[in-house]
Amino acid sequence: MYLKQEKIDKIINEIYTELFKKAKPSSDFEELKRTGEAKKSEFFMNYYMSQDQQDKIMDEILKKHKIRGITKDAFKRTINLGCSPNTCKRTWKEHRTKLKNQGE
Repeated sequence: MYLKQEKIDKIINEIYTELFKKAKPSSDFEELKRTGEAKKSEFFMNYYMSQDQQDKIMDEILKKHKIRGITKDAFKRTINLGCSPNTCKRTWKEHRTKLKNQGE
């Protein structure tokens, strides 16, 4: 299946938007990009969502766009290796505590 880069970017953005909307804490991905927060190193560590929840969201959106097979796997790898929310609750909590301590 061949997809234009514009379509790929649109789908990836849709997935990130939904992931951050449903993450803990919830956030607006477009706002994160607009304010420059999304450009900060490891900004995604401030958000948590289990891998199972992320997979369900990705599967729903990819199914809607009729993406399947190896192309679906490539999308999921791209999202998982990109800036998706942290999937480990322990490291999410540690990161948030570190940020709080730096702010004092």
